[in-house]
Amino acid sequence: MPDFTDNYLKQLEKNAMIYVVVVPIPFVEKDSFIIFTNTKNRDFTFADIEMILLSVKRIGLELKHFEDEKKIKEQEHAFALAEGMRTVVHQVGAPLAAIHNQLDNLAKGRIPQELISKRSVAIGHQIAYSKRQLTSFQRILELDVKPIIPVIAPIENFTSYLIYKSMAFRAMAESKGIHIRVKNNVSNEKFDNFYTDEKLLDEVLTCLLDNAVKYSFKSTDLARNKIKFDPSYYGSDGNILIDPNNNFSELTFSVTNWGCQILEDEKTKIFQRHFRGSYANEFSPLGSGLGLYLVKKIVEALNGKIEVLTEKNKATFFVKFKK
Repeated sequence: MPDFTDNYLKQLEKNAMIYVVVVPIPFVEKDSFIIFTNTKNRDFTFADIEMILLSVKRIGLELKHFEDEKKIKEQEHAFALAEGMRTVVHQVGAPLAAIHNQLDNLAKGRIPQELISKRSVAIGHQIAYSKRQLTSFQRILELDVKPIIPVIAPIENFTSYLIYKSMAFRAMAESKGIHIRVKNNVSNEKFDNFYTDEKLLDEVLTCLLDNAVKYSFKSTDLARNKIKFDPSYYGSDGNILIDPNNNFSELTFSVTNWGCQILEDEKTKIFQRHFRGSYANEFSPLGSGLGLYLVKKIVEALNGKIEVLTEKNKATFFVKFKK
């Protein structure tokens, strides 16, 4: 029994409490106990003691369960960090190795003169991809220690903004025989005074376009899969389509591509950390399952939401922002 002080005993006496039962809490690693007190005019009965012991046992089990859950979460977090580091090494290391090989071949004259320009463009794509991956991983690591805090400023012409940002991916898309098109189906004036964090929105659009190109069919695949592709028509199936829309209450844009199939039961899972769809590896073995997880976190921080609609080999990601 604990060594009670005089003050504690006097307080019991003052409140007409005299009978004391001290019960150790089972299943808990640290020494712990619960103190029960009773009034002067009533002793603890056997039934009281039995009920107390059962209650304390239940408390002990609940505390043990809580501690076990805490340990499991700590282990999962440590595993996720280790897995994340392995992913960083793989996602950044593989393109860097490819860049090194390409530069080594150029330096030693192994590339025919007529292919040097094409190989230089490929190296530029690989460098840009590595930089995007590093930016994403840095943001993911930051999410574990601090929330995303947007810095709000106006984007004056949203359609022009989308066209400008898509230009970075056009060469990649055209290397697959497809094109990135931005629909201009509303007047530019309607997009004036859209307030958001442009740097964060850049990350969202970059990831969605990177995925759209990475997981799209080549033009030859479109024909084989009987997708009606007309390269001369900007709205043709097979192209990557960016569609901005604006109304009184919200601004939205969508990114549509034809290629990697997203199964119905995977539509919500693809926004989870480290999840990749069943068919993702067929299109790109380089994938961390972090991009869409990060996109969802950023969109929510910008007071928006994201969802995906699928139709066999067609996928459309909708991003909506309240105004």
